Amino acid sequence: MKTIVAFSVPQKEKIIEHFGLDIGGRTQKVIDSSFMSYLEPYMPKDTGTMIDLMFAQNQPGNGEININVPYANYVNTGVSASGKPLNYQGAPMRGANFTERMLADHFEDILNDAQKEVDR
Repeated sequence: MKTIVAFSVPQKEKIIEHFGLDIGGRTQKVIDSSFMSYLEPYMPKDTGTMIDLMFAQNQPGNGEININVPYANYVNTGVSASGKPLNYQGAPMRGANFTERMLADHFEDILNDAQKEVDR
């Protein structure tokens, strides 16, 4: 006796959409919002402009966070255009390599936030 079992697996796009991982999807919005919220305390804050612009210029759900200020690279590397090391107010939490340091501390938290949204 021969048994044949047939089943259909949805296309990957449908799976991504179902879990809200598509651009603009509910889970992607949670990931982007969590990323920015966890990043803020690590970002250098002299006037707060860089932080304010991060929140204003990025729409959660795009899957991409841009910090569009001319000095962002210098602030992130910790070295001025003249090659001198930068000093940060609020250091050591706020300072150079803020994205990498935040992810080292909160990557699992961001994944957990996303998983909670997927589980809804």
